[in-house]
Amino acid sequence: MYIKTIFFSIFLLLLGAVSNTAMAQSAQERFDELFSQGDELYYTYEYEDALPKFQQALDIALNENLPFSDVYNSMYSIALCYKNAFMHEEGIDHILYSIDTFESKMSPVQIGEQYYILGSTYLNFDRFDDALAAYGESIRHYEEINAGERLARAYAARGIAYIEMDNYKLAQADLEQAEAIVPDNNDAAKSFIYMTFFSLYEYMGNPTGGIFYLQKAHELAKKTGSKKDQLNTAIYLANKLVRDNEYSEGLKYANEGLYLAKETNDLMQLSTVYDIIGKTYFGLAEYEQSMLHYNEAIEIYRQLDLDRKAAELEIIIADIALRQGDLNSAELLLSEVPREGLSDRYIVTLLLKQAQVQLKLGNFTSADTFLKEALTLADDDLAVIKPQIFKYYLAFPDEVISEQQKISYAKMNLQSARSNSVVSKMAAEVDLAMVFEPINSDSAFHYAYTALDRLEDRRMSTHSTAFKNSLNANWQHVYYTLANWEVHHKNDYSTAFNLFERAKSRALFDQIYERRFFSLFDAENPSTIQLLELQKKIDKLYQQEADPVFAPDNNLAMEIAELELNYQTLQDELMRSNPAMRGLEYPSVATLKDAQGLLDNNTAIISYGLTEDKLYTFLLKKNDLRFIPVQSTGDFRAELTQNIETFRSAIIGQQDEVQLQAASTKLTDTLLDSIVDELSDIEHLIIIPDGPLHLLPFEALRMNDEYLIERFAIKYIPSVSVLSVINERQPLDFERSLLGLASSGFESGDDLAVARSQASFSTLPYTLAEIDSIRTNFPESKILKNETVTEAAFKALDLSEYRFMHFATHGNINESVPDQSGLILSKKTETETLFGEDGYLNAREISQLSINANLVVLSACNTGVGRIINGEGVMGLQRSFLAAGASSVMVSLWNIFDRSTPIFMNLFYENLL
Repeated sequence: MYIKTIFFSIFLLLLGAVSNTAMAQSAQERFDELFSQGDELYYTYEYEDALPKFQQALDIALNENLPFSDVYNSMYSIALCYKNAFMHEEGIDHILYSIDTFESKMSPVQIGEQYYILGSTYLNFDRFDDALAAYGESIRHYEEINAGERLARAYAARGIAYIEMDNYKLAQADLEQAEAIVPDNNDAAKSFIYMTFFSLYEYMGNPTGGIFYLQKAHELAKKTGSKKDQLNTAIYLANKLVRDNEYSEGLKYANEGLYLAKETNDLMQLSTVYDIIGKTYFGLAEYEQSMLHYNEAIEIYRQLDLDRKAAELEIIIADIALRQGDLNSAELLLSEVPREGLSDRYIVTLLLKQAQVQLKLGNFTSADTFLKEALTLADDDLAVIKPQIFKYYLAFPDEVISEQQKISYAKMNLQSARSNSVVSKMAAEVDLAMVFEPINSDSAFHYAYTALDRLEDRRMSTHSTAFKNSLNANWQHVYYTLANWEVHHKNDYSTAFNLFERAKSRALFDQIYERRFFSLFDAENPSTIQLLELQKKIDKLYQQEADPVFAPDNNLAMEIAELELNYQTLQDELMRSNPAMRGLEYPSVATLKDAQGLLDNNTAIISYGLTEDKLYTFLLKKNDLRFIPVQSTGDFRAELTQNIETFRSAIIGQQDEVQLQAASTKLTDTLLDSIVDELSDIEHLIIIPDGPLHLLPFEALRMNDEYLIERFAIKYIPSVSVLSVINERQPLDFERSLLGLASSGFESGDDLAVARSQASFSTLPYTLAEIDSIRTNFPESKILKNETVTEAAFKALDLSEYRFMHFATHGNINESVPDQSGLILSKKTETETLFGEDGYLNAREISQLSINANLVVLSACNTGVGRIINGEGVMGLQRSFLAAGASSVMVSLWNIFDRSTPIFMNLFYENLL
């Protein structure tokens, strides 16, 4: 019995040991399973979903007395989740509790890691002093064991905090220390350090010095394969390129960053990408797109409690209002930007924008007050900003700031800008030229031409037509001003005319040639197929956005914007990678001799140049020319625009002849009085408009008691250079004389009609009579009417064989997005969908066609209106047909009457032929 008892006791002891082991293994298994699940979520960037898994694992590790390594790993992972999910307060509390409770059990490396994450969390939360203290503790513990990579990263991270605090000397010391101790084989850490070096140089106003580090960081990021490193590098590159006005290349990296930020669920970097894209469109004066992306960034910053960053962008939003001439809104928005938490750099920026508003309002005393406060804040660390502050004094009247003071300020600004972006250099050079012009014309010419040379370099490195448009528009006034100087100081009309030509329709000039790349695409190339798919998807979303059934949807607008960015990036890459594109030769800009060589004794060209406060007029005849600058006071451009709108309204409203005469007189006095005597022997008048003049029907103006249309045969051209190109490519023979399309059956209930306009498109019964009446003039014609009219059928034709093309249908103008202006060819959406079309021939599609027509007639409403770009003219349907190969396009400037149009068009073609 005793032996049995002992045996049974031993058995129970063994059983207990086995049971305890089983329980311990069970706890470890449960821990491992939860930790593994958390890890999987963490590395797919689902930080908030990973957090409870790690917390449950930590509870098991603590309650079941698992090894401290399990406890620490759980705590560390929780801290990372809080940091990456931007749960700042929770993360700080968690790390401080972990350090207080378990510091005695942690190794120096583990303590250093905790303080490093704490510093990063403070940094994300804009608590810079706390971040410095935390990074300092991290460095102290890492130094105990000389922890190579970790120590280098800690120094670099503390350098970032110093940069944010505008303490560049200490930042540089930390970064140099980080570079000295980072292991040679650690590409990821080196990439991080080099990017931080680049940031330092950027903030110090020396991006040229930092580009070396940025390029090295990019190379290393590609080697690591880390999406986070690639994301960071892409953002740095995008920001740098955009700052240097390399918009196409910059947006390529921004697009890459956008994709990676969404994939890694990195809200902070996502907001940074939106910020960069907003900055790009801001620089291109595409303010609607700019505000769309800036507002997305602001929303994320506020979501992350980063009020300082949101406030920084609110300053830019106010600047957009300022640039759009809305001074009251700009003043109000700037007054509401909270200064609390802003760095001195951004407080100075805020003060400068407030000063700029006051300068625009003519309040020089208030402007001076803001500028003096800005100078007070620009201490040694912000010394690079001081010249930018002095720049604003250039706008003060001479009695307040002398010419010599202005020259001194302008030189200081230029010296500062020489280490800054290309755009900053150009602006500083133009400012200095303007100051020098009254007293030293040679210096003025030197600086102005240097700025224009930089602009031309930027244009040549930019593939996107849209970006070239904006580049031209933003600097067009410099060309006109310099042309005026050439005549005034040197009596050099030839150079002045050349400058006028360089200012006008350059992007269209490029587009006519660059459209060839569509025909050079390999149809089997996956990138080509992707580009076409993107185009169709974008078009479909624009239709959805235009549908009045749906309320305005900001998410849809952002989806369209991001797809447009993908499209632009892919198109640029295809152009760059196509050897045939590099072989295209671009003709030179037309000279004065070229222009006069196109004229006979009965023909004259009037070329207008319009800035905010001046009108320049070039009159060219075969053996004569005149250049007339009209000085003005106030907002001359706004006044002229209003006079044009008044005149157009008088015509459209069918006002009586007395009212028309009064409206016409204001415009005739401004535009023609100075040259009227020179036109007595002229029969053919070619007009090159500018700005709002593109919407003026010169034919309807009255001069010497007769309408201009009674006195002259009038045509309009974008520039003499473009005319030369068009004349070169005109074919002599055509297979057929006319292609005519007539769509009559649109009704208010049609899906396509509803989706294309807030006011549904009505039926057009007389378009059939119109097309039938004009076809009698053309024995060799192809006519598509009603059921035979589809977008697919139209595109299937060989469009190059028709001399004339006539569209009698509905036109739709989208001034916000000119590429989405178009002609509605068909309401048969189901049939069109079978062929991958939508029945709507938009401007982007038109520009990709191959047309040789001498004339395209757009017999639809408002086909001559659209968005006006300085120097480029109306961004609308006529431009797309010219790019596609048409020699001329006839358009309407208002709604047309369906019933009378057949009579008008028949008479037009009879007389034309």
